[in-house]
Amino acid sequence: MCSGIESQQSLVSALCKFVGAVKNMDEAVMIPSKLRDMEVGETDLAILEPNNNKSDLPKMPTGADLYSFYSMLNTVKHEIISGSASRLDTSSEMDDNANDSSKETADAFRHHLKGIFKLLHQLTETAEFLKSRYEGEVKPNTETSRPLHL
Repeated sequence: MCSGIESQQSLVSALCKFVGAVKNMDEAVMIPSKLRDMEVGETDLAILEPNNNKSDLPKMPTGADLYSFYSMLNTVKHEIISGSASRLDTSSEMDDNANDSSKETADAFRHHLKGIFKLLHQLTETAEFLKSRYEGEVKPNTETSRPLHL
């Protein structure tokens, strides 16, 4: 699904990059529980936001628990891949132990993902309606005509 996507601005491209990044993170983090002992420090914040440019990273306050972000990223990846719509309506186990920043990020993601799903379902139904309507208009005329042979 991810190969052959030309536009870096496409939703599919962004989803593929995210899933790939989380997969790479999982391959590198051999002992996830070790992240519980690791916190975001001042040095990390300086690296994350070089030259005082605004970073795309969620707000990660000094002392934030990295394990909560790790868990949130894996939960989000799972929700994207499995399409667990029911999980979008309830808090996952990760949220029980997450710090406020990672929980906020996960909640914002779920809110927007639910909106995207709703819009995509509406657009899908619209496309199916247009197809059906078109076929209803065209089919009676095409049934009497002979197929073209090239």
